[in-house]
Amino acid sequence: MSRSKEIFLDLVHMSSMAMSCGRTMPSELMLDRYSYERYLERKKQFQAKALVKRMEVQRLFKIREKGDKVIIELSNKGRLSALKESIINTHDELSSDMVCLVSFDIPEYVKQSREVLRNFLKRVGFSQVHKSVWQSRKNVIENLRALIDEMEVEKWVKVYQASES
Repeated sequence: MSRSKEIFLDLVHMSSMAMSCGRTMPSELMLDRYSYERYLERKKQFQAKALVKRMEVQRLFKIREKGDKVIIELSNKGRLSALKESIINTHDELSSDMVCLVSFDIPEYVKQSREVLRNFLKRVGFSQVHKSVWQSRKNVIENLRALIDEMEVEKWVKVYQASES
């Protein structure tokens, strides 16, 4: 989003907030450059705190103490979430004749993992070649392998870089 569009949307938001309250805009939101920059900084801090709180509620990280240090690390769920986000946000594509090919034969007793994998592949733009074979032009091979390891289904799932010819 362009800087001017961001400023415009913030102005519209602040004005609508003021109008919905039935009063004028608070003095700390007056729009000289310094006040506006302060507003943006507070907005970023609020968003960061809200994100950390959401991550904490979702148990995406663990906090532990080791001596006089505080260690923050991603939980298993957090690592899964981070890998999924990196795959979703990848825009790199393989060369024109190559594809990322995922083949799996996940047993019935872990069918939930199979459904989760299938739904995820569909969501990130993979197309189904056969029931358990999916392909994409996205260059997500390494992150997909890491995700499969994290899901603990690596013995039933293979990820290849393959030529279409």
